[in-house]
Amino acid sequence: MRILMAVVALLVVIAGLVLAVLNAGPVAIDLYLVTWNAPLALVLVVVFALGVVVGLLAALPGRWRVRRELARERRRAALHEREVRNLRALPIKEEG
Repeated sequence: MRILMAVVALLVVIAGLVLAVLNAGPVAIDLYLVTWNAPLALVLVVVFALGVVVGLLAALPGRWRVRRELARERRRAALHEREVRNLRALPIKEEG
């Protein structure tokens, strides 16, 4: 699996380099008060990075909720395991 991830990462880097070479022309970014001239490849990388950051921030609350639920379920499982151990330790009463 690690080899597959390394190959995918390498392909993404190569695609990024090709994109940077083919889109080296400058573009003007107008931010209302400021105009910024930069190569198109740099603008694409910055926008992609901002998208990754926003996506990770958007995913955090759900991840925190799942971690809380997992901790709660682990506590419940430990409680049930203790209860089963205690029940197994009880002597069996025979009726008759």
